[in-house]
Amino acid sequence: MFTIEYFQLISDNFTLYIWIYIGVCIFYYLIFRKYCLSLFDPLLFHLFFSASAAVVPVFLFAVNAIPVNLFLSYLATQIAFIIGFLLFKPIRINKIMNSNHTETIPDDGIKFTKWLFVNIAILNIIFQLVSFWLFEIPLFATTSRLLVFGEAGGWGQIFNRTLNITFPSSIFLSIYFALNGKTNIKRFAKFNICLLFIFAILRGARGAFIIFGTAFFICAIYSLRWNEHFLYNVIKKYIFKIILVGVIGVFGTTLWLSTIEQNPFSAFIFRIAQSGDVFYMAYPNYVIDRIPRPSNWFVNIFSGPLSLLGLIDRSLVPQPIGFFLVEYHTRGEIIGQGPNARMNVFGYVFIGKYPAIIFCFILGMIFSFVRNKMFFILPKNIFGAILYFLLLSSASALEIDFFLALGSFVNIMVIFMPIALVSYFFSVPNEKKS
Repeated sequence: MFTIEYFQLISDNFTLYIWIYIGVCIFYYLIFRKYCLSLFDPLLFHLFFSASAAVVPVFLFAVNAIPVNLFLSYLATQIAFIIGFLLFKPIRINKIMNSNHTETIPDDGIKFTKWLFVNIAILNIIFQLVSFWLFEIPLFATTSRLLVFGEAGGWGQIFNRTLNITFPSSIFLSIYFALNGKTNIKRFAKFNICLLFIFAILRGARGAFIIFGTAFFICAIYSLRWNEHFLYNVIKKYIFKIILVGVIGVFGTTLWLSTIEQNPFSAFIFRIAQSGDVFYMAYPNYVIDRIPRPSNWFVNIFSGPLSLLGLIDRSLVPQPIGFFLVEYHTRGEIIGQGPNARMNVFGYVFIGKYPAIIFCFILGMIFSFVRNKMFFILPKNIFGAILYFLLLSSASALEIDFFLALGSFVNIMVIFMPIALVSYFFSVPNEKKS
């Protein structure tokens, strides 16, 4: 089943679809309500699209469009993920705010973080401008903006991986220093925020504007760990204004990217309904069993890092599931595009029907550990805050696209940590001079 057929099915059973959507959202609310800290919480955004994706297999099963065993496979893996997530207790903001602690960030930590900010911001500006010059500005791309780096070969991958670290990191640190820094660094941070907004528009990525909100929220709640309530109070006071700015940015970019016949609102509704597109492409008529699956499960799921380290040949890296599904349904007319392989389908194909249940349980547990435990384990300073922000962003992708999440974790190790190390060495002489 391809997109047109699926939306025709929704049109023919619209009332049923709406009731199922409401029912799934209520279920998610009852399960996760204690874990969401605010309307600005990135977890809320993740759960919204997770619920939207869950509607797809439930709806397809309700209209007899998918077999029982595949629906049960989905239920088992999704419930396993939820159970894994619920193993760790949620963060309690009130408990943190009421705790008696008076720690402040030491001066040497501030110096190091300033160096980290300047290095990341400059690196991001250079890589972003050079990428626009060497490749193509995604907003004006003649093909899919998602293929701009993919079609550029090895250099494209280097630029893409670097920007996937420097862009969100630059946003995070700019927000902090724009609100907390002293004159010179504050001015640079405000200038950089304006530049980042321009870059976000030119990248044509609606999700880029969500990064601003996510970074601000994480910065606000993490600063509570050293008894700084200013940013969190700003969120409580201006949350709706901040959300409005984000919505305008998302809809403005959507308006540019949408066709003449498709307004931003309908494009947004279309995006929500497509959250589980991999399910309606893979489950009906057992298409999922036609997806090529190499025999070695370990190579299947860790092929990216293994190939990057030169431990396996590039030919052993499996074709993305989404690419196969689109090529299958379009008979090869569309190549190099496809839906994200959500963990349920990914596990079924690359690991096996029953091992996929354990796999999804582990993913849920990792996501929850990063979200609810790493918050207290990481250092009580800005470096700990940005590291938490990056790790949480990576962990949030585990359910949606395992390869994307794994690649993000690798990027933190091979790109962010070396930048942090260099920044630390730059800060040491300044500390000795003071």
